[in-house]
Amino acid sequence: MVVIMFWTVLWLAGSLPFMLAESPQMSIIDSIFESISCLTTTGATVIVDLDALPQSVLYYRQQLQWLGGMGIIVLAVAVLSMLGIGGMQLYWAETPGPMKDTKLTPRITETAKALWYICLGLTVTCALGYWAAGMSFFDAICHAFSTAAIGGFSTHDASMGYWAK
Repeated sequence: MVVIMFWTVLWLAGSLPFMLAESPQMSIIDSIFESISCLTTTGATVIVDLDALPQSVLYYRQQLQWLGGMGIIVLAVAVLSMLGIGGMQLYWAETPGPMKDTKLTPRITETAKALWYICLGLTVTCALGYWAAGMSFFDAICHAFSTAAIGGFSTHDASMGYWAK
């Protein structure tokens, strides 16, 4: 029940910037769908004409997807553990298969922190690689977020084909 409520609150909170943005004009349902797609790294979108969107919206959806891919649950587990609420139940509920009985470190907070550092390092490395390959700094960061999250969002309608000129 905690996991369901946690995800529901995240999806609703994540949809607010989409609803409030002047461009694109999105309905409540479309905003919630986009938020769910971002946080679950599904890669489905209801937004059309990405090339005409403001960078703030493009960045937000990429960052939301990155947070979803990074495991917002891992962040919550670390925060709940630090608050003494006991995030292990949430960790076990969200971890699939036999891996739930193994941890990288003895303390769940340290495990979450280690995973964040690894993912952050991979994201920075990816962004630098994209930038060195010719993307603008903005596009490199946004695509690094998407790559690290393995979600597939892009800042352009043609996705990576945009740079195949």
